[in-house]
Amino acid sequence: MNCQTKFAAVLFAILVIFLSASCEKEETQLSPIHTIYAPGDQEFGFVVGEKDGRRWEGSSYWSRRIDDSNRINLFLETFEQGTGFERESLFIGNLLLLNGLYQVIPRNANDMSPDSHQSSYFLLTADGDAVVGGLHIDSTRNNFVIIESVDSTTGNITGTFELYYELDGIPRLSFENCRFEARQLE
Repeated sequence: MNCQTKFAAVLFAILVIFLSASCEKEETQLSPIHTIYAPGDQEFGFVVGEKDGRRWEGSSYWSRRIDDSNRINLFLETFEQGTGFERESLFIGNLLLLNGLYQVIPRNANDMSPDSHQSSYFLLTADGDAVVGGLHIDSTRNNFVIIESVDSTTGNITGTFELYYELDGIPRLSFENCRFEARQLE
């Protein structure tokens, strides 16, 4: 083998190693929806559980629906460390302010019955007011919220949930073994 052929072979080997190393680095980098963000100040409540199998914490609160004061919407949020800007927002809507098991279904304009409980996941950017993308409930999974206690004196509610989100029929994100305590945001 002449000198030029050896040089070309060594250069090719270095190029292959460099390309395979850079590909591995990309595969291990988490996408923004799989990143674990900071929980925030948790002034009105907390949520803790597993996001795609990793420990996850956030802030929580609830508010009454404008059109039905017997029903509430639950909000679960995380924030960017350092800036405090909101990064994730989970919305669970149309829950009764009563203990019980609530099956969560995908949003569907054709099924807006009073008993349909729905949820969406939003990823936010900039200073927390720009939506990057959203995911919807995966209808092939068992999605639920259990309200375990309602304290009418303090306004605190506690419970657990498991939610699975998808985009275009492809599973994207799971929240499992989650528990929350939330107070009304007035």
